[in-house]
Amino acid sequence: MGISETSGDIWRHSETPGKQDPQSAGLAIHDAPRSDAPVLGRLPAVRDAAASAYGRDGEIPEFHVIGSKDGWFLVEGATYQEPGRPKLYAGRGWVDGKLITTHLFRDTLKKAPRSTAADVVYLSGTDPEGFSYSPYSLEAGRILGCSGEWFEIELWLPGGRGVFGTPVPGDGTLRGWTDRSCTQQQDKPCEGSQFDYSWSPLPAGITECNFPALSRDLDPAGLNLHEAPDRNAPVIGRLPPPSALGDDDTKVLAEVQVIGFEKGWFLVEAGPYSATDLPAQGPKPYTGRGWIAGNMLTTELLRNMLKQGPSETSADVVDLEVDDAGGNVSNPQSVKLRRILACAGDWFRVELALEKGMVPRLTSDGPAGTVRGWTNGSCTQQLTTCDFDQSRPWSPPAPLPPE
Repeated sequence: MGISETSGDIWRHSETPGKQDPQSAGLAIHDAPRSDAPVLGRLPAVRDAAASAYGRDGEIPEFHVIGSKDGWFLVEGATYQEPGRPKLYAGRGWVDGKLITTHLFRDTLKKAPRSTAADVVYLSGTDPEGFSYSPYSLEAGRILGCSGEWFEIELWLPGGRGVFGTPVPGDGTLRGWTDRSCTQQQDKPCEGSQFDYSWSPLPAGITECNFPALSRDLDPAGLNLHEAPDRNAPVIGRLPPPSALGDDDTKVLAEVQVIGFEKGWFLVEAGPYSATDLPAQGPKPYTGRGWIAGNMLTTELLRNMLKQGPSETSADVVDLEVDDAGGNVSNPQSVKLRRILACAGDWFRVELALEKGMVPRLTSDGPAGTVRGWTNGSCTQQLTTCDFDQSRPWSPPAPLPPE
């Protein structure tokens, strides 16, 4: 079998239980993909006073994987994250695939090494004991191979479900492909969202979106999520209802991540929820993907200006920061959002009630007393204001969704 080439994703040597390097001097780097080949160097973990920041095993070396063959991986560039550590053998060499691992980044595994392949399992959820999990908290139990930017893994996930909540058959042992890895060791997820990187997890015909929003449904039973963008489609679960905060009347709304849009409906990712967030009685909130009618979502805004289209260069529609005759100042986070109409990329189109002093620069197609336009940047922090500098660059332009 030839060598499968892969790009420079960084993976790390594993010293977790069940994956101990049998040689205490550290992971061996061989000059050929077999255990009896000469050893070129070793990659020991660092155990010192700072080790608690990295877990009980201390800091573990990282390296780039650039190829694979027969369960072995060709690596280079071994290093520690923390400055001042001893230098490692950083040249090329082969390591046993059974002795390396990484955290995951994407929220789905694919059946093949391409973004359009069918999903195997959804990696955000709540396990049978009520504890939430996410890609970062799931370590690749075994890395099987790689192809370009993709690598195949095997992991143990009892009770795993698909992206629309369907139970995954089998005993919990799953295999699938993903295209990013996360080597952050200090007990915090890697920065960024999966949608910050090239990825097409959605079926054809759905416009990809990327912004957080809140449920505006006050029903104590929670907001319905549908299997498809249709009111007659099966209800696959519910979002949590508004929850009271303390002894006052403050209500906290359920938050979702909007990832798609089709004809007035939004595809969202809900959850996961920690065990302390789950209701003591009644059905558990749904974790996974589902469709929500557009008039059931809301958010606060961040940008002062609404645009005619999803682009910084599009014409200005209305300035949301104005002084009225009484000296009162309106701003994006105080305007009354009537509904979210559509989305594309990081952009979403909204309908607002006009405040005193707001003078639209263009005519929009909304009802009297309203204005419609595109913006990027939503705020779902319900107990504080969101930090946002108007000099922050606009999101990249996005194509208009189909009518």
